[in-house]
Amino acid sequence: MKYKILIPLVFSLIIFVVSSGCNRRIPSTPDVLMPESTYTGANTIFRVSATDPNKDAVYYIMDWGDGVMDTFPETGQEPYLSGDTVSVSHIYKKWSPAYSPPFKYYQIQATAKDVKGHIQKNWSDPRKIKVIYNEEPNRPIIIGKNDSGGIYVQQGFGATATDPEGDSIAHFSSVSSNLTNGPNS
Repeated sequence: MKYKILIPLVFSLIIFVVSSGCNRRIPSTPDVLMPESTYTGANTIFRVSATDPNKDAVYYIMDWGDGVMDTFPETGQEPYLSGDTVSVSHIYKKWSPAYSPPFKYYQIQATAKDVKGHIQKNWSDPRKIKVIYNEEPNRPIIIGKNDSGGIYVQQGFGATATDPEGDSIAHFSSVSSNLTNGPNS
């Protein structure tokens, strides 16, 4: 008599546990924040977030619309916390022939996967980004540099460059020194 009640109860409990899928819940469809436009060769930042119902850490799979798909973070790095908005980036390459067309539109989509391998089958809504063809400036010409100088004497120099499209240019410099005999040696 006991078994007539116990067997259906155990069977119902097994069905409930299997159907609830408590450990098989998948992350939400990611939200993607992005600029309206960018340039070829520019490191473009996108912000993405998703929440995992089990609070598992997540990876993002990005389809950039140009035939490239990336997973963030990269292999070997710690996955992102559930619900955090993170920055990911992409560089759109130049096309040939140059400036033909002067810009292209690409559709960006994202999905999420938790650390247990459960992947969201639905991609985010496709979002368009306008990628404008851009040539980089020419290599800077260093002017006013000295071929030699005194130890611990500051040296000055200038630089000039031009951009094919007439865009503004910022110059960044690095200074290296091969000093081996100084006051702290």
